[in-house]
Amino acid sequence: MSAPDLLLDACTTCGEALKLLRRRARLSQRELSIATGYSESHISRIEHNERSLDRHSLLALFVPALHLQDEPKTVARWLALCTVSPPPQADAPLAAVATSSAPEAHRPTPALPIQLTSFVGRVEEVTKLCDLLQRADVRLLTLTGAGGCGKTRLALRVAEMVAHRYAHGVHWVELATLENPDLLPQMLLEHWKLSRGAIDDPLVALSDFMGSRRMLLVLDNCEHLVEAVARLAMALLRTCPGLQIVATSREALAVPGEFNYPVQPLSLPPALRGAPPRAAEIMQYEAIQLFVARSQAAFPDFVLTDHNAGAVAAICQRLDGIPLGIELAAAWMSTLAPQQLAEHLQTDFTLLVDQRRGALPRHQTLRAAIEWSYRFLSEPERALLRRLAIFRGTWSLAIAEAIASEAGIDSTHQLLHMLNRLIGKSLITVDHRGEGETWYRLLEPLREVLLTALSEEEEARVQERRLHYYAQIAEAAESGLSGDQQQHWLNRLEREHDNLRAALGWGCDQGGAAAQLAAQTAAHIWRFWLVRGHYAEGRRWLEQMLACAAPAEAVRIRLLYGAGVLTRLQLDLDAAAQFAREQMQLATRLNDLRGLADGYGVLGWVEEFLGNLQQAMTFFEQRSILARQLNYQRGIAYALRGLGEVATAQGRYVEANTWLQEARHIFAELGDRRYLAQIWQDLGRLAYHENHLERAEIAFQNSLAIYQEVDDRHNMADLWLDLSRLALARDDVAVAVAYQEAADRLIQDQVDRLLQATSFMNRARIALRQHHISAARRDLEQALDLFELLHHRARLVEGIDLSAAVAMAAQQPVHALHLWSAAERFRRQMGLLSPICEARQRQQQIDALSLQMSVNDFLSIWQAGQEWSLEQAMMEACKELG
Repeated sequence: MSAPDLLLDACTTCGEALKLLRRRARLSQRELSIATGYSESHISRIEHNERSLDRHSLLALFVPALHLQDEPKTVARWLALCTVSPPPQADAPLAAVATSSAPEAHRPTPALPIQLTSFVGRVEEVTKLCDLLQRADVRLLTLTGAGGCGKTRLALRVAEMVAHRYAHGVHWVELATLENPDLLPQMLLEHWKLSRGAIDDPLVALSDFMGSRRMLLVLDNCEHLVEAVARLAMALLRTCPGLQIVATSREALAVPGEFNYPVQPLSLPPALRGAPPRAAEIMQYEAIQLFVARSQAAFPDFVLTDHNAGAVAAICQRLDGIPLGIELAAAWMSTLAPQQLAEHLQTDFTLLVDQRRGALPRHQTLRAAIEWSYRFLSEPERALLRRLAIFRGTWSLAIAEAIASEAGIDSTHQLLHMLNRLIGKSLITVDHRGEGETWYRLLEPLREVLLTALSEEEEARVQERRLHYYAQIAEAAESGLSGDQQQHWLNRLEREHDNLRAALGWGCDQGGAAAQLAAQTAAHIWRFWLVRGHYAEGRRWLEQMLACAAPAEAVRIRLLYGAGVLTRLQLDLDAAAQFAREQMQLATRLNDLRGLADGYGVLGWVEEFLGNLQQAMTFFEQRSILARQLNYQRGIAYALRGLGEVATAQGRYVEANTWLQEARHIFAELGDRRYLAQIWQDLGRLAYHENHLERAEIAFQNSLAIYQEVDDRHNMADLWLDLSRLALARDDVAVAVAYQEAADRLIQDQVDRLLQATSFMNRARIALRQHHISAARRDLEQALDLFELLHHRARLVEGIDLSAAVAMAAQQPVHALHLWSAAERFRRQMGLLSPICEARQRQQQIDALSLQMSVNDFLSIWQAGQEWSLEQAMMEACKELG
């Protein structure tokens, strides 16, 4: 016998065996928790024999995680240990201890349905429910939730886990097929094969039978018999002190002493922007675990990979984590690839049909499960629910009120009562995470089915009401997005973004007055798309409104301004300049000085990006003049920011500080946190240029705190790169690496080539400082390729400088000197000045070369570099990197 076998034979409990096998597999408790889906604390409790481990979980989850598939004897020994009950804990409830010590002869085998598939996930929920059933005050526990959310399987799992506590067994009664509520007591008598004898009332007969027996009664699928089940529960619990009841229902029984436990859909990975998720990232979520398990049952060769992880996540998100839908979808893995199935589910759910024999009729399709609930509603409830199906994602009480009268609901009081009933029936879910406000949503499969029940006339009226509602919200949001209520409005619009999109799209499609209202709405809220980094989407909506809505000229100016700003941030500079010029022509004709000033601002930023600093300065000055003439404080601050950034690049540090400080005061007075963060970032860059590194650190940290507050992830990433560059200037490479990694975690979700190029450039700086020449070359080459594609001349010059430093580190002094000379000429032509600390370091290396060479050689090489064009310098820089 091997040493591990001998050690396992020495174990006396399941927990001891788990600890031994985990250590043998060289896994920490955390690593095992990730592999099995159990929490780390739960695994610790199992190992300390404070929690049991059931046979199904051991075989389905722990054996693969511990690599025991080829060790049947080891598994058999471990299973034998799991049948041994752990000793009662000192603080265990008295009733539980007494039950566990009951003679085996008085403990009948639980009459529980045998499940043919493994139970996946919900470890913490099972633990909580088992703990609840240990409490003396929990006599009735109702699991409520939407159709198909897994109430039955969860109740069964809990019943299996607690069965050993009940001397007279766990009894499972399925109520789905019972139509007549009056027959419920008789059905229970038949379950135990009891006769009423001379007793007229079957409830009395049941009470006499149960008496003081210690048992658990599970009543499954009560929603169509709620009143009858409530009467039964109250009667039995009053007369049978040893009885506990677990019920599953789509609504609570609403009787005294009931503990209601809402069963939520399975946990889902977040909807990610940018890079697709990796398999390891999403496998920790219960919905994914269930999909994989059921897919492998249908098609044993199915494997979750990085290639199909995005499609699998999309499938589970589309089904809102509903277990029934996920199981029905997984059955198609023998026929369709995940991407194909995901595409089909985007249009409808008709594929989700259960072909298996024995499935309940209302579980054979997801639609049937939903219609089972819908049939028990009153007509007013159905009317409201159909109209609410228009709303995507979460929605508020205010927007429900906006469409309520269309459903025949005349007061908020009436609406609240109806919403409360629908929530109680698990048809509307509640999200309490709002800022002092409750939000609601319909699970996506339910919403899709309800939409098919909505008539064209109903839909048109609700769509119109929704558009008018968001037009009012947008008007209120416009000033808030730039003031001290900015965070509130950003969060609100983000939460309502799906509905806002739908309202804009419907309005644009309708044309006429609806399209004009949609255009006006977009003109009010384009700053939301700006701050939250939705550049492409915002531009698309603004261009669509300009093309289809025929907006009023004043609205058109604002649409053009928003389009110019967002397009410039996308670095489509020609389009941005075109929008700005059209805006300025229209503003000039209408004598709209504010529109004219804003147009100058867009053109100023275009020229600044192209490296035409003097032209940019002229445009920003024009904006400042017009804004001061109008006392347009925001326009003044925008102009000052542009002037300050250009002056910093030119080395005019005193003027830059004056302009940026004035802009900071204005944005602070306006309460615009996002722009205040940008000014702090600009002040940090100014301090870095001046070599005031401590001051730069303070400014950058001020900026970062605000970016985090407003959740501006784009600028947050940009600021991490600034902090990384600052750390390098302080010779703190470890901190520079940490900041770079923080930036890259955000950048991977961004589609921003400038940000990506800046990241590559900074990584090259770090690699060079670490003497990793090949890594520096690789990262710098990618940065230069992107900057060249973007025509960012200032950054190209910066990259040529860095290429020279790489050449110097690679023992190529002549090539380095050529590149430094060329870069110096380009800076002089453009009016650029390098940060003092970087210029000083560069000059030290150039001076060292001048001492190593003859004067004639040095001057000859320097003169040759002075004659290079930017294109030639780029070609030579890339040649060295290649």
